[in-house]
Amino acid sequence: MYSQKYTVKYDVTINDPSLRWSTNDAYQLITKSDGIKSIEFRKDKDTIVIKSNGVLYETKTKYFTDSLRFKRFKILKTNIIEYTEYNGQAHIKDTISIKYKTGNKKKIILDLECNNLFFEFRGRYYEAYYAIDIPIADGPFKFIGAPGLILEANSFDYSVTIKASAISLNLNNTTPLNFDYKQWFNNSEYIFSYDKYVEIYLNQWYKIITKNESQYPGSKSSFNSRRIEILPNKLDPEIND
Repeated sequence: MYSQKYTVKYDVTINDPSLRWSTNDAYQLITKSDGIKSIEFRKDKDTIVIKSNGVLYETKTKYFTDSLRFKRFKILKTNIIEYTEYNGQAHIKDTISIKYKTGNKKKIILDLECNNLFFEFRGRYYEAYYAIDIPIADGPFKFIGAPGLILEANSFDYSVTIKASAISLNLNNTTPLNFDYKQWFNNSEYIFSYDKYVEIYLNQWYKIITKNESQYPGSKSSFNSRRIEILPNKLDPEIND
């Protein structure tokens, strides 16, 4: 079904230290691309994450699945990433603009020579490594626009680690990637920009928290706002206005 120049499998770990707003998870991202467009899937990973307070968190919850789940469609030349939320009801169009600063460190990842670079993305600072000989502006999650294919990214606060564990290359393949756009997006009722989606998501949670804490005085409700992206949660004391 998918003709591509490369397929990359990434191992992702998110372990934010916030006790109230953190995300703790581990999974795989699989990227398939023709160098112009990319499709990214998620595959759940059965493992244990040690949270910052020492508590063990098992990723194999009741929502665990062994199947691949569509996560993102990336148009690399325009830096646009599209995906769905709310069980497919909302179609999100996210325009990515990342300023990369190249470094002078090199390392070998999966037999590919890589150069390091630095960037900030929605609340976290990263050091990443891209493949010098694959000058395609792709990478895991929403990390696109770099001088080459990103194979590793680590946040400075140690909360996010992403590293390629396998790669399949066929750079001479000129067949376009086959992606059924209608299959994934035609059933969505709403189309939002990333900023609008975040605004709606946060306001829904503020209402839930206000209701819960008014019904149960002294209680503290929470939700996962510190993901790979740190959402501008006004209840999070670490967020600067």
